[in-house]
Amino acid sequence: MAIRIIDYGNDIDCEEDLNPSMVLVTGTKALGQALRRRLETPRGALYRHSDYGYDLRQQVSTEADPERIRRGIETELLKDERVQNCFAAVTMIDNDELAAETGRPIDTMIVEISVQASNGTFDLVLGVDDVIVSILGIS
Repeated sequence: MAIRIIDYGNDIDCEEDLNPSMVLVTGTKALGQALRRRLETPRGALYRHSDYGYDLRQQVSTEADPERIRRGIETELLKDERVQNCFAAVTMIDNDELAAETGRPIDTMIVEISVQASNGTFDLVLGVDDVIVSILGIS
């Protein structure tokens, strides 16, 4: 039986922002970054791709429903042809102390996603607040 190697492609590293050195990433790191971008893009923001995106930053609030967010994440990531299946867990974190210091409510969430891709499974962990979606880990 031949071993089938799936290429996830390569992309410019933009884990947090565009890498000015234009370093390329490949493998699960490239796929993980692409999935993060899906989860920080407002639906309809991309021209000719009106069904792309599920902006997690818009979901962060004390009234957020983690189950609804989990379903939204899984539905969005399954649109990527490299993802065969995925399972997400959403943990809401209420930062009362920080809110008291800043004078505004600051809520965050941790999103743990197990991604079954074409040639294996990897875990993607994201930290989300109302400003940024950060990759906390890809393994």
